[in-house]
Formats: sequence, structure tokens, C-alpha cells
Amino acid sequence: MTSTELDPRLGEALSVIEALLPAGSLAMAGAFAVSSAAGLRSPVQGVVIAADSVPLAVVGCVPPGIAVDTPALLEFLALKARAQRAAYLVAWNLRDATLRETPKKGIPVSTTEPLRRYVTMFDVPPPTESPLPPLVRLALQGRAEEILRDLATLHRDGQLDMVVPDATFFVERLTKAVEILKPHLKEALQFEIRYKVQFGRELERWAIEQGIPADLRSDDFLEAITRQAIYRLLGKVIFYQSLRRSVRSLPELELTGVDSSYVMPRLRIAFAEALKVDYHAVFAEVLIDRIPYPQAAASELAALITDLNTRDFAGLPQDVVGQVFELPDLLGDVAALRVPLRGHRHVLPQRHADRAGHQAGHAGREEGGAGTVRGGHAQQQGGGGDDAVVRAEHHRPQPTDAVGVVPLAVFRHDLNLSRGSAV
Repeated sequence: MTSTELDPRLGEALSVIEALLPAGSLAMAGAFAVSSAAGLRSPVQGVVIAADSVPLAVVGCVPPGIAVDTPALLEFLALKARAQRAAYLVAWNLRDATLRETPKKGIPVSTTEPLRRYVTMFDVPPPTESPLPPLVRLALQGRAEEILRDLATLHRDGQLDMVVPDATFFVERLTKAVEILKPHLKEALQFEIRYKVQFGRELERWAIEQGIPADLRSDDFLEAITRQAIYRLLGKVIFYQSLRRSVRSLPELELTGVDSSYVMPRLRIAFAEALKVDYHAVFAEVLIDRIPYPQAAASELAALITDLNTRDFAGLPQDVVGQVFELPDLLGDVAALRVPLRGHRHVLPQRHADRAGHQAGHAGREEGGAGTVRGGHAQQQGGGGDDAVVRAEHHRPQPTDAVGVVPLAVFRHDLNLSRGSAV
């Protein structure tokens, strides 16, 4: 049975989609047509759309007399989508269309909210009028382009209509997270030092390597280590969220409703997967990354990540993340770091694609374990010393390598990262 045997208008609508593919990562992966479905006395014709050769969505077309919210139609499309392991389904009656996530088996599709409900098109002709008039076909093409654009966005970002965060909101949200995390993590650090002698010895050695005065009895030392641990974790989260938009195989950081005891294990699994892709200087685990996060801290992390999941970091003004980590009350003198971002954004999707054509930079010092930026190499870049090492402020002792610098450079276009190195 061909896609034009049942209803000429449906066949024409689907041919419009077929004509637009392939488009970027999207491509046709199959077609189907039935004269009727269970509980639905109407033909259904459709296509399967893949992204990077993996089924992404099922698009099903029915005549205009069938509502796109008809439960029988939605269940039929969900059945098709599950069989293809497609994450999304589109119901389209040429006048109306909805885009939904494919729910798990047992969850009625009609009880789920559409990700998108498209504006009604009133100029679709009656069944006898075929082929479709040029203006109607043009309108259907516009609708098909909308649907494909949304599917491409879902494949890239994992959701529609990501909000470009207001700089003030972003700074305030990260600031709030730091304020909540700091006392809980500091208490956990004190426990580790008090009851785990070997950890304390390793921490002293690690701090000395980073140029941080090591005194386990000093409250200033505990504050500095706590801040650095938070700095590194938030940097990893931000870097990961941006990286995942170009490497869709990375697991989603979805922590809504997750028990707090599972938050850090899930984050570590995700960071380990990112480490397999690249960016060793960012995601490699160091000693302070192993400080346990108490329940209250883990809950705040989950809440923060949920907020960040709906934001598009690429739209942020320059050096917004740096503003958070420069606040003396939050990170103190030792960790008051300055990174000149100068408005360069979108680094991950661009650099991940272009990296093979560039020369790898000098390696950072891996034995210290932290992602580092070296001054010598920065002078080889067009920006010279101004793009170079992150500097410690207020005349404090400056470590040879600044701890956890790389995550803040996530928005730089001229950043070049390769496994085990940072530029």
C-alpha cells in the first residue's frame, strides 16, 4: 500500500515532508499507511523521522475531520513510536497538529500535555480537491518546516523554547546555590578530615601542589577547599550541559524527583561518560571532587540542575559565570578568579566539530588533577597574555596552575581543548 492510496491530501502532505528531508541530522526512516486503526474509522498515513540514523519521531496524518487529540489516534501513533523507539510523536490532520513525547507503555497519551500545539490552518480543502492548490501546498510546507525545526531542536537541546537566561537571574541562581552548598559541604569536609587520617594527608599534599597553604586546623583553609570543590562541580555541570547539546549520546541530567542519595552518583556517571568523549581537563576527578555531599546539598544540586536544564547558556552575556566566582563573600581571596571571556560563546558545538582541524595545545599539569590553563601557551594565541592564566587576586600566593579554571571558559570560541590538555 502506497502513501497516496488512502487519501490524496495526506499523501501530498507527507510528500512535502519527504521533499524537505534530509535536513541537517534529520532524515526519512520509513513510511506507513493503514485504512483504519483500532477505535478509529479513518485512514492514517505517516512517516518515521530519524536523527543521526536513530528513530526520533513518528508523524501521523489523518483527514481534517479527525481531531488530533482523538485518544485512538494518539494510542495508535504511540504504538508505532514505541515500536521504533522514537522519543516523539506528531499527530497532524492538516489543519491542526500536536507534538508530544512518546509516553511509557500504560500511560494514556491523551493525559500528557503536548510539547507544541500548532496554530490551526483553516484553508485545507475538502477531500475531493486534489491535487492541492499551490497556496495550500505552500502552507503545508510551512507547517512541515515548523515540525521538522522543532524535532531538530528537541534532538539538539532535549526540549523546546529554551530560555536565554537573564544575566541577573543566572548570577543570582548560582549565588544562591553556592550559599546553600557551602555550609553543608564544609561540614562534610571537616568530618572527612577528622575521621579519615589518610584523606587529610592526601588533601595536604594536593593543596600544596595547587599553591594553597595547607593547614588542616585553619578555618580559612577549610573555606578555600570547600569553595574550590563547589567551583569545580558547578563548572562541570555548566560545561556538561553545553557539551550535551552537541554530543547527544551523553545522558541527560534529569534529577527531578530523584532521591538525594542518588544525585552525586548520577552526576559522576554522566561526567565519566563526558570524559570518554573528551575534555579530560574538565571532567577528570581529583581529590576534592570526592568530598561527599550531604542530603540538603544534594537536593539543592538537583534543584539547580532542574533550573539550568531549561536555560540556553549560549545566550549569556560575557563573563557572567566569572562574576559568580569572583564574589569575595562566596569564594574568598584564594579562589577569586578572573577569566576574560570577552563575549565568545557557543564554544562546545563549534569547537567539538572543528577540533580535528586544529593543532592541540600544550598539556596542563595532569598530576595535579585539576583542569588548568597555562600562561605560556596563551601567549601563542591571538589574544596574548590577556587571554592567559587565571589570576589569583589580592596578592595571595599564586599557584602554578589555577584550580578548576577550564569549566569557566565554556563560552569561549577561541578555546581549544583536547584530551588531557587545556588551552
